[in-house]
Amino acid sequence: MKESSRSRSSTVGVLLVSAEAATIGEWQPRRVEEIRTLELQVTEAVEHELVGPSYSHPRGSGEKATAARSSSQRDLWEHRMDEHRVRFTRSAAADAASVAKSRGWGAVLVLGDPRRTGPACDELERSGVAAVPIDSVLDWMRPAALAQRLAAGPTGSYAGSKRQLNAWLYGRMEDQLALEADIQQESAESGDFLEGVQAFLEKRPPSFGGR
Repeated sequence: MKESSRSRSSTVGVLLVSAEAATIGEWQPRRVEEIRTLELQVTEAVEHELVGPSYSHPRGSGEKATAARSSSQRDLWEHRMDEHRVRFTRSAAADAASVAKSRGWGAVLVLGDPRRTGPACDELERSGVAAVPIDSVLDWMRPAALAQRLAAGPTGSYAGSKRQLNAWLYGRMEDQLALEADIQQESAESGDFLEGVQAFLEKRPPSFGGR
């Protein structure tokens, strides 16, 4: 029982965040377990909210007004989309906090898109879970000093940790490459591929048909 308790207390969580997804994992001394991956969803209702009334009731006329509206609408969309991503990141961090409490993690290591790690850390701390942004682990030392410290440390352990992270991030690489090869083969046998080659040889714009 004591052994199991010590093993559990030595584990930490990992939250990998990007603009489109978030992955929650558990980093143990000898392996990393992927627990769940969440993807950013833009449903019809969310899209309607993001578009907003300014799209439906444009003002002015003429080319300049149209261009101004287009630029303004694009800026507004990007701003609202970024807010939606922040809400998604906070929701993913809340999920990570719930998992952390149920599994007894001492902390959650947060890494990924720098624009998302801040809100994720804030939400974890608000939920009562210690958040450790990866930047705070690395930025406190200059490269030369960090290299010296790492060289004097347990380099075998560092290598093992790196292998764990690589296995977690790239473990499905062979399947991905196989899928890529299949898709490239399908594309090479398509009518659009032949049309693209023919158009290049004839020095004309291609006319693709989606086949």
